[in-house]
Amino acid sequence: MKVFSILFVLLATKAMAGVHNCPQYIAPEEARVKCFEKTGHVCHFSLPAELDGEALNFVAVYGKKGLPTDELNFYFTPTVHIENGEAKGVFSAKGKWDFIKLEANYSDEFCGPHFTQELNLFR
Repeated sequence: MKVFSILFVLLATKAMAGVHNCPQYIAPEEARVKCFEKTGHVCHFSLPAELDGEALNFVAVYGKKGLPTDELNFYFTPTVHIENGEAKGVFSAKGKWDFIKLEANYSDEFCGPHFTQELNLFR
């Protein structure tokens, strides 16, 4: 039993070390998110269809209400279509959100190309 515990700790430590070695990506200049109403009801986005040679895998949107916590209390996956090398989409986040966070992932691997953008709806 002790051997299994030691193996588990070693594997967990190796996995955690790998998490910290993921490259950090910054949203490219051409990545845009624009909400046309302060309540977040109509938001358009345009993202690169590829990043570092990887095709867009998924887009997730989170809504956050209030500043005291980092808790994201609304999540959904908007529909995306590719047009002239850009991934474009529209989403409607029902509710009065203070922030909307868009996450774009370009790989099905954990450390693959990805970035997030946070939009303050009341700025």
